[in-house]
Amino acid sequence: MVSSFPSAIPSHTRECICGQVAREDRSVLQKAGETFGDLITWAHELQDGRFEAWGAIGEGDVLGAQGDRPGALAVYQVALAIRESLA
Repeated sequence: MVSSFPSAIPSHTRECICGQVAREDRSVLQKAGETFGDLITWAHELQDGRFEAWGAIGEGDVLGAQGDRPGALAVYQVALAIRESLA
């Protein structure tokens, strides 16, 4: 694992991961989406497919919580493709 990965996941991201975010709390979902986007960018730059896929799954969770089910499905499919390429 790359040592530059943040040791603490921001609370807004943990809340989204754990499903504790109400759909109405757009600011928390937005922050979580930005954090997952940053993770995807960081992982892509470092060519770390495991974290890139994990970030995509998180981004899909955020999209799903925002009601964008087609967008969530598309991102989940990207995550699956990444994971399959690592197998």
